[in-house]
Amino acid sequence: MWTQRWGQAKFRRRILDFWRWVHSEKFQGRDPQLEGDQITLCEIEKLSVYLPELDSENVEWLKASARYQRLDDFNYPYLVEYLDRLKDAGDPI
Repeated sequence: MWTQRWGQAKFRRRILDFWRWVHSEKFQGRDPQLEGDQITLCEIEKLSVYLPELDSENVEWLKASARYQRLDDFNYPYLVEYLDRLKDAGDPI
């Protein structure tokens, strides 16, 4: 529905702007101690489906999220799948 209203490019940009904001305002340079913050980092990695490529900025977002993924968790396969899709796109890191 939102992609129809804004168009796919604008929708993607807004999603990535949101992720950028969450990372910079809440988690950048901090070690989340609260379980709710750790769950947020675990869940927000699902937004990686909107990444067009890997770059130095979003790799930091992914690293922050990856730390809270668990092998027995439902989210883990998504992260691996999205990283596999992105591995050849973007800047070499």
